Amino acid sequence: MNASSFSARLPRFGASRVAPPAGWPERVAALGAFAVFCATLTYWTITLATPLRQPDAAVAATPEPTHSEAAGLLGGNQAPQRPLKLVGVLSLDRGRAAAIIDVGGTTRVITAGRAIDNDNRLVEVRGTSIVVEANGARSEIPLNTRPAGGAAETTVYVR
Repeated sequence: MNASSFSARLPRFGASRVAPPAGWPERVAALGAFAVFCATLTYWTITLATPLRQPDAAVAATPEPTHSEAAGLLGGNQAPQRPLKLVGVLSLDRGRAAAIIDVGGTTRVITAGRAIDNDNRLVEVRGTSIVVEANGARSEIPLNTRPAGGAAETTVYVR
């Protein structure tokens, strides 16, 4: 073999380029995806195989909060509330109404929008119930239709 025929078989790097093998971008992408998969698999294997740490002594010694503390945190009232009982509903003139409410043994007549006591306010008077707002939370109190005697007797006052 002579030198000229040997150099003719070698690729020329000057004016012409050697083309890369076909499909190389796909191979690089597949290799990168495989590397990401292996790293993720290794991370989760180590994370799930490692035993959980025991809490610090200071955290373990902290007592759990009581229900009243939790209620105070969530906006509830910590002071004991007097029970409210709707005794009756009064229909007044021009669409106005009032409620007869038993507040801890004391019966009072209160119109809508007025304060029942320090913590409760009568928001709305309906036909068979009232809506009371206590510390921003509204609740509906139905009319007690069963008196202590057990008879299903309801008294309606109309003016």
